[in-house]
Amino acid sequence: MYKHNPENGVWMRPDSRPVAYSEGADAEARLYQIICAAEDRRTLSPELAAQISDWSTEYHFSPARHTLLRPLAIHNGQRVLELGCGTGALTRHLGEIGARVDAVEGSLPRARIAAERCRDLPGVSVFFDDLAAFESPDPYDWVFLVGVLEYAPAFSSAPDPVADTLARAARFLAPHGRLVVAIENKLGLKYFNGCSEDHLGKPYYGLQGLYAPAQPVTFGKQELTDRLARAGLASARFYYPFPDYKLPDVILADEAFDDPGIPVCDLLPWPPARDYGKPAAPSFSELLVERELHANGLLDQLANSFLVVASKSVLPPPHAAPALAWRFEINVAPALASQTTYSLSPDGLVAHRSRLLPPDRDAVVQAGPFTLRHRVGPVPVESPAVAVDFLRAFARHGTVPPCLDTLIPWFRRLAQQAASGILDGALFDATPFARLEWTADTPIPLTGLLARSLQQLLAAVGLPRDTPDICAALRELYRIRAMPEPIDPLDIAEDLRIEAEFQSAIRGTP
Repeated sequence: MYKHNPENGVWMRPDSRPVAYSEGADAEARLYQIICAAEDRRTLSPELAAQISDWSTEYHFSPARHTLLRPLAIHNGQRVLELGCGTGALTRHLGEIGARVDAVEGSLPRARIAAERCRDLPGVSVFFDDLAAFESPDPYDWVFLVGVLEYAPAFSSAPDPVADTLARAARFLAPHGRLVVAIENKLGLKYFNGCSEDHLGKPYYGLQGLYAPAQPVTFGKQELTDRLARAGLASARFYYPFPDYKLPDVILADEAFDDPGIPVCDLLPWPPARDYGKPAAPSFSELLVERELHANGLLDQLANSFLVVASKSVLPPPHAAPALAWRFEINVAPALASQTTYSLSPDGLVAHRSRLLPPDRDAVVQAGPFTLRHRVGPVPVESPAVAVDFLRAFARHGTVPPCLDTLIPWFRRLAQQAASGILDGALFDATPFARLEWTADTPIPLTGLLARSLQQLLAAVGLPRDTPDICAALRELYRIRAMPEPIDPLDIAEDLRIEAEFQSAIRGTP
């Protein structure tokens, strides 16, 4: 039925029909040229990441795309059907982990890109066909609809396009198979904050239920649950990618919401969700509102995206228990890319960090005179309460000086640990955000940590963070603390230069 075209690597039928979905011939030709020219086409390819220059190239080449699938226990040799594979960003990852992948794409230019991207992966076959017409005699362990279900009304003539798409996808499942749906939440917090609806580019569109026939459509959690149930998928397990499913930094499992005492919000990424259609002009701090939503049991309902794993019968969790959440450090050099898995123990939340690529061991970079170490294995879980207090103060006052009072207890603790202005290198990452990922092998200056911390805080509230801005905030901090002022602009400039060198080192950029 399907014949392989050796010229483009795509399987197709003589009567395969294209769908009218395209970013434009020039854009897709550019993507194809980039893939053809790339020597390294791996998921974590720095070569492809270096080609990112706009949203289109970021979406297709960001290594963060694949983190959406990392919590799922997809095993070597399992059969996977990816309906709507696009240019193969997820297809590539599935092939790399040993899955036997049939990837279907309704646009021939995009199918050609996906096939070229995965040409060296023998377990991957890319098909050009209308998703509604695709046929396969064998069932699958996994069927994926990632960023696809919402387009059903635009490309299906069925009376209920969404129901028809779910039913067609479900019929490919083996008895133990799972259907994976990733889609935006029309009630996502970022849409209340003025972000454009992702498909139609209009603010508040989905929130008001303005979708017309033949337009892309998204759903709230209850609507999506009901849709899946009506398609014969009796079990639906939700995951919550933050800031969204396109480029996840953190993914929460449903179990993370079972116990109100689990500090879910401490795990969420600090950059707010992006508006992919225009520069963002937020009305409120999503980071602060998320904490209020969680306190009232609403965070899962207003997450920006859903990742749903559905099945015809109740199956064991598709992730390795007892994990509750996953954090990814992905926009770094491949050797530093990591996953931190959070789980609940009798003593509270615990975390374990591992490399995405072997070997799974500590990594070291050099920044100025400092040797900095990124550890794997058990890692501490700390609360960013100091940063949260600073952000709340800034939301009240709108300027930095009144907010510095919130930093005094943290500053006092550091000052008490500093001998002659020098701190133990283990405190390199002891900023208000409390990520605690890096340590220095040698002592560090207190002012360097303070400068780094203020730079992060000013960035979080969208203010300039150059040397004069940092110096002014530091002087005010020392004045409030009634301590001698050791602030030399040249020293602070050097601290910030070392920080910039550190950031370049971990990203693998010159």
